[in-house]
This record gives sequence, C-alpha cells and structure tokens, in this order.
Amino acid sequence: MNSTQIKCFISVGQTHNFSKTAKELFLTQPSVSKNIHNLENEIATKLVINKNRTITLTPAGQYFYNQINELNYKLNEIINNTQKFQIDFEHTITIGYSGIPFEQKYLPVFIERMNKKHQWHIKLKRFSLAREKVNEQLDNSKIDFMLYQYDFFDNTRYDFFPIFKAGFSVIIRNNDPLIKEKKVTISQLKNRNIYLWDGKTPLKSISTLKRNIIKRLNINLNSIKIINQASLARIIVSSKTGTAIVPSFVYDYENEDLSYKLLDYNPTITYGIGYLNSQKNKDYYNNVVKEMSNSINLIRKKWK
Repeated sequence: MNSTQIKCFISVGQTHNFSKTAKELFLTQPSVSKNIHNLENEIATKLVINKNRTITLTPAGQYFYNQINELNYKLNEIINNTQKFQIDFEHTITIGYSGIPFEQKYLPVFIERMNKKHQWHIKLKRFSLAREKVNEQLDNSKIDFMLYQYDFFDNTRYDFFPIFKAGFSVIIRNNDPLIKEKKVTISQLKNRNIYLWDGKTPLKSISTLKRNIIKRLNINLNSIKIINQASLARIIVSSKTGTAIVPSFVYDYENEDLSYKLLDYNPTITYGIGYLNSQKNKDYYNNVVKEMSNSINLIRKKWK
C-alpha cells in the first residue's frame, strides 16, 4: 500500500468518478483504475464497484474510506506540525527587550530584515526590568539575546556586542527654566528633588553617576531617589514631583509635554546586545548583530 493508492481511493470515494479523480490528481484514468485495483489486491477486499460508469463503494469500501480518510487527515496534521516544529525549534531566535520607545521603532525594521534576507523567525519577549530577572532567562536559554546596556552584562558568562554610545538625559517640563539650556550641569540640579533611573539589578554606570551628583551637590545619600521604570520617571516630572535622570536612549520623542536635556556628564553608556558566550558560535549570530546594528542606525538617523 502506497500513498498514491491511498490518494486515488480517497479521491474516488469523494468524486465517485475515475475521470474526475484522474484530473484532480494529475494522473491518467487507467493509472487511477490500476492503483485502485492494486490496493484491493493488497488488502484482499473489494472496495469499489464500477457498473455502467457509475462508481460506488462496497460496504467494506465505505468502512475503509471512513477510516483511511481520518488517518490521512491526521497524517497531514502531523506533517504540518512537524514542519512547524522544525521551524520553531531550529529557526526561532528569542530576543528580550525592555520596551523603551526607541526599541519600538527599530525592532519592526529588524524583524522584517531578518525574515526577508535570512529566513530566521524572530520572537520578541518584553521584560519589566523592575521585576523580572533577565539574567536567569539568558542563563536558562529562554532568550538568546537581550537588548540593554553594557554594564548589565558585566559577568564572565556573558558577551556583549556594542551598537552605540549614549549619555544621560534630564527630563523636565516644557515650562522649566532649564528648557533654555543645551546641556544641564549637575550644579543646576541643586535644591531639586532628583529621581535617578536604575534597573532592578543595580548598574555600575548609574551608581557612579549617583556618587558624582552627591559629591558635586554636597547632599546626603538618601537625597536621590532611585526608580526602576522609565515610565515612572515621566510621570514624576509631569506631576511636578521632581526632576528625573535617565539614560539618553530611553528618550521618548513622542511625548510633547516633556523635554529631554542632555546632562553635562562625560562618562557614557554603551547600548547593544548581550548574550551567553556560547551564542557567538551559533550560525545566526552574525546575521543578528549585523541586522540589529543596521536597523538601529537606520532609525537613529530619524531620531530627533
């Protein structure tokens, strides 16, 4: 029993006509007849009655048709699921991201380029850096790459591909006196309620900035409040609660009520892709870092 015999029999069971089956399966009518005859010989059972050019199924043929049609449907389902499994298992790359406005602009471009040029399936997983332990997701290979800043991956288990450098920005209301400044100095933040963004996992770059602010303004450690969400920083400023400082790549260019002024502070932050050391050996690694860099640089040109 082969697949052609099964296809011919199922089709004849539906069309009740050898000519229609031949046309449907791109076979000749004698070929259809021969396949049906061979199937009957193989299972030693009469399945089809051809009388006066009218095709009917015998009772045994009708039973066989019902059962084999169901099995054939199940087989096709298994084949489709197996193919899907292969795509998901072998070609899916999971990338973690925090959901900052800039990422929402360039990630669709990146996905499109990866799908069209390399046929890699990209799965995005958004994380709340204030709540979830991203490093555990990387360690357990639940994500392949994470978009974040360099000092988060300051561990021998991880490697990092840098894409661009950024500084820090001060978020202010549009009627704030600092709106006239091209850059805001730390000294100009004196006597303000300062909120400093940091991830749940403390970052060295943020700790260094905090120490610098405390030293220059001659204030105590508790005078600077740490927040874990960039969205909260915008709410704080909008509500006149205080002034917030965030990495410049967190810039929300669509918020017309607030302004982002560069902080006059020399150390920079490197934004890019972090991953386990073993990822560098994967065949998709070069595609990911190349297309991610190209997509980010393309959107950065429009970044105002």
